[in-house]
Amino acid sequence: RGYRLAWHDEFDGTELDRSKWGFPGYKVRDAAQVNTPGTYVLDGTGTLHLTALTRGTGEVHCAILDTRGRMQRAYGYYEARIQFQRQQGIHGCFWLQTPTFRDATNDQARSGTEMDIIEWFGAGRRSGWAGMNIYYWSGTNNVRSPSIPDFAKMGGPVEGDPKSPLGDLSDGYRTYGLLWTPEACVVTCDGVEIMRDTQAVSQVPQYIVLSLLCSHWERPRLKLDQLPDAMRVDYVRVYEPAP
Repeated sequence: RGYRLAWHDEFDGTELDRSKWGFPGYKVRDAAQVNTPGTYVLDGTGTLHLTALTRGTGEVHCAILDTRGRMQRAYGYYEARIQFQRQQGIHGCFWLQTPTFRDATNDQARSGTEMDIIEWFGAGRRSGWAGMNIYYWSGTNNVRSPSIPDFAKMGGPVEGDPKSPLGDLSDGYRTYGLLWTPEACVVTCDGVEIMRDTQAVSQVPQYIVLSLLCSHWERPRLKLDQLPDAMRVDYVRVYEPAP
């Protein structure tokens, strides 16, 4: 309410809109090659598939897309409808990044932050079920803002209760959102507030990233014979305050 659509991609057709999405310059990230053929596909029904696959050589291939240099803005409401991959050993993410991340030390307002709106590490994980994090640069490493997501509100396990339900973000589509204002970053799932952060709020333009990646620490969990596996994105939309 009080916002209007400012940018969006519904992923119609069969070709990625390169006026909206680009690729990082690197070809390898951690334990995977990225953006090789077949790792990002529009299926013609309005869905983007970011796919992890192997080509029979033991190598993992994944995908990462971003709007850097195309759509960068400060503040607004950012939303994506996503069904995540099922496999452990890879992680899907909808996030915002700043091109000026290391320009200032311990000054997240001026340098910007990494905003992990939602990060999913695969079904069946009780520890490290999912991620919602905001990071800034300390001069030597990334520092995580102390805000804690309430994952129980979206089906996540209750910390310290081994019998609590273990939801699965790969079992269907959910809508993930970030309301970013000069005062706070509020992360939601299907309209329910899951995390609010007021301690590491960027004040600079940032860009959107969609990724399905494989980190070195999680690679031993990945079962190559169960690939391919995909993160499916129905749409990404950005809203701005209406005048």
